[in-house]
Amino acid sequence: EKFREEEFGKYESRSVSLAGQNIDYFEKGYASFISTQTSDAIPEWYPTTVNFFHAIPKIVIPSVIFQYPKVLVFPKKVESQDTSPIVAEIMNHFYKQADAEEVNQLVVWDAYMLGYGVCKIGYASKYGIDVESEKKKKTMSQKIMESVGLKEKEEEEEGHPDVNYTITSENPYISYVSPFNFGIDPRATSLNDAMYVYEKVRKTVKQLKSNPKYKNTGKLVGTEPDLPSSALRTISFSELEDFKTVDVYEIHYRSADENYLLVLAKDNEVWTELYHDVSIYEMNGWQYEMLTFNKHGHKLYPISDMTKIRSLQERVNNTIETILEVIDRFTPKIACHETELTDGGKLALKSEDIAAIVYTNKNPNDVFKELFMNVLKHDLRMLVEEFINMISIQTGITRAQLTGISQAATATEVTVEQGGQTLRLSDMARNVNRYLKRQVD
Repeated sequence: EKFREEEFGKYESRSVSLAGQNIDYFEKGYASFISTQTSDAIPEWYPTTVNFFHAIPKIVIPSVIFQYPKVLVFPKKVESQDTSPIVAEIMNHFYKQADAEEVNQLVVWDAYMLGYGVCKIGYASKYGIDVESEKKKKTMSQKIMESVGLKEKEEEEEGHPDVNYTITSENPYISYVSPFNFGIDPRATSLNDAMYVYEKVRKTVKQLKSNPKYKNTGKLVGTEPDLPSSALRTISFSELEDFKTVDVYEIHYRSADENYLLVLAKDNEVWTELYHDVSIYEMNGWQYEMLTFNKHGHKLYPISDMTKIRSLQERVNNTIETILEVIDRFTPKIACHETELTDGGKLALKSEDIAAIVYTNKNPNDVFKELFMNVLKHDLRMLVEEFINMISIQTGITRAQLTGISQAATATEVTVEQGGQTLRLSDMARNVNRYLKRQVD
């Protein structure tokens, strides 16, 4: 966790760093606070900004997402030609039922904004963590008849403890995983050569104790919710387990030719083993798939396109604030001939009343002169323009798409402007395509 926080970042209620700051920039155009600051440092005012962190993803992400993807099945043998269309229909049915499109939209957003996105793939059975069993309880007479051999004993259904509470029982699932709750073996440079991966989830004490696949749950205490003492007094001890939470680490690791699942509960500072067994899934890789756009072979966590322009976004904010500060501080100045104003005229000139009458001893055109000042410095305006050009170069988004204004004079110039962005989007779309193929396989 320490390695991930130092290399990738974190996003918590009172601690935001590295990639986590991009979320604040997306929502507001600036970072509210960073990990070294306290809650007292959060600004109460909202600066005026041109939020490129919101505008750019709204252009790029819809361009690389596959709308309503369909699974195509090709037979490897001649005798499979008749069944391949049926298999394709079944695959597409479950793919749609798993709501893969919505999950993948979140994954693509994470990959572009934060650096990488993660999804989890598996099969949910009736005895998952949060899925209640539909099987009826046996009556005493049924148990007695089974024990003496007068009735055939019913088979118990297999379950698995890694089921998310949103999963429908007896179906394959694709679930979203936050990159801030997902960890990879620090010795690896990619998901493929990692010896272990893990996901952290927060569960209530009641959820953990109700899972028959977990052991040692009687020792769990949990962390009480941050509620007023008056509210806690009205909650019974048994009801409090609905609110007390425990951080659960689902660790997948490789050993020899087997994949294992180890589930640990971090109950305050006490670690408890809840589950440890060979994985029920037969697969070469992991239950998790990652999507990245800037991955190379020398570093585990890639940097996102938006992180590269974060300093430019901050510069734009500061420049705009400087320009607006000049405007706010500017007040019109009037030069006048002091001896040509009457005493009443001097008072009226200083007055803030609307339609005040200023008396003069001669023609007013010869007494007053308005002093014109350069409110907005030309170099500040040009600096903002240069920042926009630099952001366009970094992201590949043309200035016309970014601002809605094109400076191209001919169709050829428009085509040249669009060419660089098309290449970048095509590369991203290929990455998304490969990610979807791994997800379906």
